[in-house]
Amino acid sequence: MTRVTVNHNISGLKNFRTPKIVGMPRALKFFGFLVINVVVALIGTAIVDSTIGKVFPAHSLVTVLWKEWILSIVSAVFIGFGMWRTWRSDAAKWTWVLPAVWFGIRFFLAIGSGAVWSQFCGTGCANGIRSIECLNFFVFTIPFIRSVSYSLGAYVSSLVQAAHSPLRQWCRLRPARNY
Repeated sequence: MTRVTVNHNISGLKNFRTPKIVGMPRALKFFGFLVINVVVALIGTAIVDSTIGKVFPAHSLVTVLWKEWILSIVSAVFIGFGMWRTWRSDAAKWTWVLPAVWFGIRFFLAIGSGAVWSQFCGTGCANGIRSIECLNFFVFTIPFIRSVSYSLGAYVSSLVQAAHSPLRQWCRLRPARNY
C-alpha cells in the first residue's frame, strides 16, 4: 500500500496536505473480480456440464467419471476464454488460486489416511456416492480442475488477443486506400 500526499486549497489554506491511500481500491477490485471469476468458473461450468451432459448418458461409474473430467475441463476452458474476452480482467488468469488453496488444504489433511489418489481422482466413488473419497472428488477436485481449466482458457485468450494487437494497430495507422 502506497501513501501519497495530495495538496488541497481549502478556504485559502494553500498546500494543506492529506494522505491518500493508493492501491487499495485496485486490490479490492482485483479481489472482487477474482471472486466473481471463481463463481463463474464453478457455477457456469456446472450449468454447461449438466446441459451438455444430458446428451451423453452415463451408465457406469467409469463413464460418469470420464464425462465429469472431460466436460469440466472442456467447458471451463471455453468459458474462461470467453470471459477474458468479455471483461479483459487479469483476475480471470488467477482464478485457480482460491480453489487450489481449498484443494491443497484437504489434500494435505488426507495424506495421512493413505490412498490419496483414489480419494481425489474419483475412483473412490466405487465405495458409494456418500463415501469420503467420492465427496473429496466432487467437493475438492472438481472445483480445482474447473478453475485451472478456466484460468488456462483465459490465459490462452489473452495470448490470442496479444497476438492480434499489433495487427490491429497497424490496420488503424495505415491510410485507407481508395481503389
